[in-house]
This record gives sequence, structure tokens and C-alpha cells, in this order.
Amino acid sequence: MKAPRSIKTLTPRLAEVGKIKIGGKGEEKVSRSGKKYRMPKKLDHFIITTNERNTRGDLIIDEAIMKKLGPEPRELDVFLLYDDIELNFPHYFSYYEGRQCKIRCDGETAQVRQEDGTWVEKPCLCATRQEPLCKPTGILQVILKEAQTTGGVYVFRTHSWHSVNNIVSAMRFIQQLTGGILAGIPLKLKLLPKTMEHEGGVNTNYVVTLEYAGPPQELQRQAVAIAQTRASSMIELKKLKALEAARVEQLDAEDVDAEAEDIVEEFFPENQHGYKED
Repeated sequence: MKAPRSIKTLTPRLAEVGKIKIGGKGEEKVSRSGKKYRMPKKLDHFIITTNERNTRGDLIIDEAIMKKLGPEPRELDVFLLYDDIELNFPHYFSYYEGRQCKIRCDGETAQVRQEDGTWVEKPCLCATRQEPLCKPTGILQVILKEAQTTGGVYVFRTHSWHSVNNIVSAMRFIQQLTGGILAGIPLKLKLLPKTMEHEGGVNTNYVVTLEYAGPPQELQRQAVAIAQTRASSMIELKKLKALEAARVEQLDAEDVDAEAEDIVEEFFPENQHGYKED
């Protein structure tokens, strides 16, 4: 009998080795009823963190990478892993209540979490509400040039409609110029100021986008070189696709449960216990 040499049910996936942030959990406040909650804080630059936390529960900054990037960087050199937009950047609408994700939808169909933890498919109601419950959600995974490592990804999570739209639109435009290639092209993840009007006046918010630092002809040459390299290599595409799908499932599971507390405090502060009492 041949001895087993591998676990057949093991699903390979790339590890999340750090996070790309433009905000975080701010100062702790106490409501009139004595409940504690954290106010979100926004940044006008990127910070790179590890997955470790300090005694307050905040993510620890990756000092080695930040030293290479310099103080308050507004652009990062990155590479995408896949040619598929949805694999690089899963995006959908989500709603959190307390410390749980309750709704996830694509604008047409919604997955609604039941009291017993199961998910039920229902028609999406966001378009029919005057004030939609859900917020856009995007999870971008990239390789950081400054990391000098291979085999792990850095993840940028956003709940900004403008950032989600910018990133998706940029990838679609790049694909048009490259014949569909995204993976391996050197890109810049950039943080840009955007002036926005609201009832109280005008303020400046920062949104994220992807860009290629060069003319279209140079981008197309890059794509041709990548295509030629792929054609001459012995990449097992079926295994690569399995790795891609597994990574997306991992990101989905993390955001629904393990990342929920951070997501609520940074992006859904109004849903924290005690927030509305003030």
C-alpha cells in the first residue's frame, strides 16, 4: 500500500501578512449610560501594520516597512496577484449591527443573517430605502514592493464608495489596455484628496485609486512581456485558480466574523453600543 504524502482536503491559500490602512480606531469615549465605544480616526496617508495588536487592541505599525516608505506616504508600489478583478478586489454591500455582519448584498440579491447564524437569500432592499442600511465594502489584496517577501499579501479594506469605484474602474481600464492582464504589472496604490460638499459646507476626504506610472504604450509592452513569460512557463492554471478562490473565501470569512469588531469601530461607529446615546 502506498503511504499518503499529502492531505487531500487541504486548501492552499496565501497568508495575510499585514494590513494597509488610512484610518483606525480613535479615542475611547463613555456614553451617558456608561458604555464604552471608540471613535474612528481618518488619516491623509497610508500606514502599514502587522497582524499583531498592542494592549489596547490596536494593530501594531510595521516599523521596518514604514521606514522604507518614509513619513506619511500617499502612494505605494504594489503588484496584483490575479487577472480577475473580483479575485483581486472582492466588493459588495454590507451592514453591521453590534459586532456582527447582518447583511451582505450585490445591489440585487442579499444574504441576510438569521438569529441562529445561518444565512438566507432575499431580494436586496437598498435601492428602495431612502437611507440604505448597507455600505459599500472592498477588500484589495496586493504584494507590496517594499516588503521584500514573497508568499504573503497585504490587505486594504475600504467602505468608501469613491475608493471602491476608483479601484474597480482602474482595473477595468488597465485590462482594456493589456488584453486582460493585471497580475504582475507594477502599479501604484495612491491616496488622493477629494473635495466633497455636504449640508454643513465643504470638506476634504481622501480616496484611494490604482494607477500605472507610465504611458499606455509602456503598459502594453509590460503586458506583452508578462504574456510571453507565462506562455513559456509550466504554470498549472487549475491549481492557481483553486488558490485564488480559496483566498477570496478566506477574506469573506474573516470580514464576517474575525474582523467584525475592528470594522464596526472604524467604519460603522454609529452601530456601536453607546454611540447613539451621545
